[in-house]
Amino acid sequence: MNSALRRVVQSLRRAEADINLLARCQPINVEQLQRDIRSQWFAGRSIEPLLEFAPPPDLSQLRGALEDLGVWLESGERWAKILAERTRELLLEAQMVESVGTASIVHLAKLRFHGAQDSQAHALRRLAQKWATLTSELPDAATVSSDDERSENSLLQLVRTELARLGIPFPVRLNSKMMARAAVDDTAVWVKPGVYLAPRIAKRIAVHEVHGHAVPRFNARRAENWLIRCAVVHADVDEEGRALLFEERAGYLDSTRKRELGLRHLAADACRHGASFRDTVRLLIEYESSLDDLLPMVLRVWRGGGLAREIIYMTGYFKATRVLRTAPNIDDWMQRGRLSFDVSRELERGQLSLADEG
Repeated sequence: MNSALRRVVQSLRRAEADINLLARCQPINVEQLQRDIRSQWFAGRSIEPLLEFAPPPDLSQLRGALEDLGVWLESGERWAKILAERTRELLLEAQMVESVGTASIVHLAKLRFHGAQDSQAHALRRLAQKWATLTSELPDAATVSSDDERSENSLLQLVRTELARLGIPFPVRLNSKMMARAAVDDTAVWVKPGVYLAPRIAKRIAVHEVHGHAVPRFNARRAENWLIRCAVVHADVDEEGRALLFEERAGYLDSTRKRELGLRHLAADACRHGASFRDTVRLLIEYESSLDDLLPMVLRVWRGGGLAREIIYMTGYFKATRVLRTAPNIDDWMQRGRLSFDVSRELERGQLSLADEG
C-alpha cells in the first residue's frame, strides 16, 4: 500500500483520539444538574440549566494540519478523496470541541451530524411522533447493576460473554463519567457502573454495542490493509443504523425501544431548530413522559451545549434497512472496518479496490 496514505490513516486516527469529541462534550456537573432540575421542576419552577464543561483545548495547530492535509488529499485518486472527506469531518469535530458550551456548537453539529434530507426529515419526524406515543412494555421487576461481576445478566458480563462467543479479545472497562450506559471506542467497550437495568434492556445494549460497534472497530484495528483502519465520512450514521438493525433482528426493537428512539429524535430535532433545553423538556412531557425518564435523554441531546447527535439513530436505521434489504452483501464489508454504506457499495461492486492505491 502507498506509504503516504498509510501515514495519512495513522494521522487521522491520532487526530480522532486527540479531538475526543463525545468525551469533551460531557457536562462535568451532570449529576448535580439532574438533581437541581428535578427539584426545581417539581417545585413548579422550570429552569434553564447551566451546563458546565471542562475548559476547551486549543486545537488550532491540529486544525491547520487537517486543512492542509485535506487540500493535499483532494488532488489524489479515489481513496485519497475518501480520506479527504474524513479529514473535513474531523476538522468540524475539532471546531466543535473548541466551541463546547457556546451557541455556535449547534450550527457546527448540524453540519457534522447529518440528518435526513428535507422530505425524509419530515417523514422521520412524523414517524418519531408516532413512536413516541407507543406504550412502553412493563419493565422486568428485577434489575441488575450494570457492573455486577456475579450476575450473568449484568451488562458487564453480557458484553464479555458476547465478545467471548464471537472470539473477539476486546477489553470491557468501566467509566463512571459517561452519560450513556455503554459506549465503544477503538480501545474498549465502556460500561457505566451502578446503572440498574432489567435483563432484557441489558441484553439489547450488549447486542447494540458488540455487534454494531465493537466488531467493526476490532476488525479495523487488526486489518491488514491500512485503508480500512480509519473511519470514513458518515461511518457513524451508518454504524448506528446498523446497530439498531441488529437490535431488531434479535427481537429487541420493541415498543419500549421505539418510544425511546422517537423521543430522542424529537428532542434532537427540536434542539437543531432552536428550541431551548426547557422547551424540549416540555415537548417530551407532552408525550406523557415522566421527568425522570426524559431528563437523561434531553441531557444527552444537550451534550456540548447542543450536540443533538441523537438525530442520526433513526436516520441511520432507515438507511440501513433500505440499503441492506436490496444489497445484503454490503454488510460483509461493513464488518471489516469503520466503513460507510456508500464506500462498502463501491467495494462490493468492484468500483473501488483496497489495492487501488497500493
